[in-house]
Amino acid sequence: MLTPAEIKRQAQRKYPDFVAAHFRGEPYFPHPVRFGVPSPTRPLSELRREVDELWHGSHEFTGHGYRIEFEERRLRLHGDQRLPKRVWFEDASDFLRFVGKAESFRRLQEDAAGAIDAAPMLQPWIEENARELASSLTPGDGRALGLAVDALHHRPLPGCFPREIALPGVSGKFIENNVALLASILRGLGSGAWREADNHHAQLGLRIAPRMLRLMWLNGNGEDFGIPVDRFRPPAEIANVLVVENLRSFLTLPPVPRTLAVYGEGRAAQTLNRLEWLAQVRFFYWGDMDPYGYNMLAALRGDFSGVQSVLMNSDAYESYRHLQSPVSVHGFKTDGGLPSVDPTWHRLAPEEFSAANATLQRVVTIDGVMHAYGIEQEKIPLPEAVAAITRALSAGSTP
Repeated sequence: MLTPAEIKRQAQRKYPDFVAAHFRGEPYFPHPVRFGVPSPTRPLSELRREVDELWHGSHEFTGHGYRIEFEERRLRLHGDQRLPKRVWFEDASDFLRFVGKAESFRRLQEDAAGAIDAAPMLQPWIEENARELASSLTPGDGRALGLAVDALHHRPLPGCFPREIALPGVSGKFIENNVALLASILRGLGSGAWREADNHHAQLGLRIAPRMLRLMWLNGNGEDFGIPVDRFRPPAEIANVLVVENLRSFLTLPPVPRTLAVYGEGRAAQTLNRLEWLAQVRFFYWGDMDPYGYNMLAALRGDFSGVQSVLMNSDAYESYRHLQSPVSVHGFKTDGGLPSVDPTWHRLAPEEFSAANATLQRVVTIDGVMHAYGIEQEKIPLPEAVAAITRALSAGSTP
């Protein structure tokens, strides 16, 4: 029989289904809960404890959440017992308060109304795609979404940069930050503002600035330079490429022969995935020992399986654990109150996975946002970082 915590996790997984049903105008309540059948062979004390725990987590005690219908059943080992027959959510209020989504759903409704007010053509799309709206739109951006859809629909395939499309009262970054959602919507609407293409910008007829590589030859002179990613052709003498996530660490790298450093700037995977020549050199990555640093390492491994990490294994994590600080993990799913392991982490080596998992084992809530703990690469004492990098690049193996 499920505990209240397990029922909550089950209900949280059902939230997108509720959202979809609500916006389609379909009834969702009363909504049954699969709570498990009490085992009649368990010791009576355990059976009563399970039933009491389920009861004390119900609407009867908390004022919201699931309700229970009991029945008297005669058990062969324990005689007559009062056991749950049915568990269910009676209405949206009980359900939303129980899963902690009352405020989120209220804001989603406001955003949907604001989007439809700005672009009435959105109503049928929202009715059929409310799940996507809930998962992709930043709360409070409903009106901006409607204005963007309306502008793109009435000025299809404009051939300009996203920020050149002025939306009244909306950040110039909105279209750029939501290009995937806008492409999905305009395609779904059958708008002439969408066309077949190999990326979202091209689908909407929007220009995109070429991604720049910031590079440094580690030949001792400390000079770095920038070049569009598609124009860079590596000299034959390159033996190593080291991607470094943070600027301060990038600028303080030691001299290493035949090595090119790349400033990752938080988006190394997206920038480098088209550079096939990286598979022909020894490729290293040094990032923060936090959930996002390990996400980046895993993403790079998706394109370049031979990427080696520097100062990101379990030994490094334990050595510098005292330098931990909170890092927001609002983008991570949760399991049992803790952020859950990212699915891409199966690409990590065992000693990297151990360190990555350790970053999720302690959480704190700051201003309503969950934070895990990580180690920023800049905090590692420079002489120790220099020694580890030099050793790794010289030997071609992870320290």
